[in-house]
Amino acid sequence: MDGFFQDEWQGEGFWNEIGPVNQSAFVPYIRRPGAGSESSSKGTHPTNMNKRMVEFMRRSFPVNIGAQEPGNKRCTRHMMSERLRRERERHGYLALHSLLPLGTKKDKNSIMQVAAKRIQELETYKRILERRNGEIEEKLAGSGIVNVESTKIRIQVANPTSGVDPMVDVLKCLKSLGAKTRSIQSQISDQQLVAVMDIETEIDAAEIENAVKRTLARY
Repeated sequence: MDGFFQDEWQGEGFWNEIGPVNQSAFVPYIRRPGAGSESSSKGTHPTNMNKRMVEFMRRSFPVNIGAQEPGNKRCTRHMMSERLRRERERHGYLALHSLLPLGTKKDKNSIMQVAAKRIQELETYKRILERRNGEIEEKLAGSGIVNVESTKIRIQVANPTSGVDPMVDVLKCLKSLGAKTRSIQSQISDQQLVAVMDIETEIDAAEIENAVKRTLARY
């Protein structure tokens, strides 16, 4: 033991040559001039930082803005077209619902079911009426009765002084020809008199029209 301390004392010059031992594993932080300062980022290289940020965003999110706008427009047009289609469809269902019997529900399924049933009923009525019409025509042909036809004639008088006199004369003319008036629709003004007459006659419609024209020739 004494020899050890003696050797240690003799080697004192060796221990003095070794520098102080670092007691910590952490290196002291030395702040470099301008590093991390707000003034250097704004004053020294603001443009470089902006460019680097833009490049970073482009690399991270490669989105083609120019190609995105047409897609948005197509999406908007598609939404508008779909909205118009639904609106037309809704009006169509409402129009169909107005033709159905009272009490029909307004949902689409009920409207379509009732409409399909109604169409089948109308087709059945049509076949029945066609069969009855054929039977009546056969009876008329066998009895020799002349078939009475329905026709419409148009009356027009320019600058009429009265709307009654021309109509009275036309009715007298039709009566003399054996025609029967079913309905009259007329419209009169200072400029003209217009009337449409639905009549039943056994003679040709062209002959009726010529007779009416001759009657109105004096007006």
